[in-house]
Amino acid sequence: MADAAQLLPIGSALVTFPLLVTAQVIVVRRAASAGAVRPVALGALVQSVVWWPLCRLVANAAGITLGAVDWLAGGAVLVALWLGWFQVVSVLGRGFSLQLMVELDPSPRGLDALVACYAGGRGIDWLLDKRIRDLEGFGLAARDGETLRLTGRGLWLARLARGYKTATGIGAGG
Repeated sequence: MADAAQLLPIGSALVTFPLLVTAQVIVVRRAASAGAVRPVALGALVQSVVWWPLCRLVANAAGITLGAVDWLAGGAVLVALWLGWFQVVSVLGRGFSLQLMVELDPSPRGLDALVACYAGGRGIDWLLDKRIRDLEGFGLAARDGETLRLTGRGLWLARLARGYKTATGIGAGG
């Protein structure tokens, strides 16, 4: 049976995670409605900053000594939970096929109507432009007039992704 020193960091990570995700969703919604930048990693940052001192405070009050393994186990749980949450956010927020399904949910549509209503009426051209701006913003691509080329970092990442897709059998487009 695990003792309190082993359970405190892991349990506190598990208990605080849903609360922080809920708070993060509220903050992100308010920021989005105000047109501000959406702080996607805000909850992870808050939990990371608050979790350690909170565990120390509870452990000291209870007379529990936390060892390095206890902290590593709790930290690993925190990282796993947040990486899983970020993946969910990514799929729900940026998944092209999933968004097409959302757009088709109220009623069947023709292709032209689907293109026109995509992304709240901004359309697929907006999506492509946004993705290109994101690549440029991360320094992965650059424009030469009408031509888009990968930077050195972009080439490295593209080759890494191609190798991963080949190794895992993921075909074009997904």
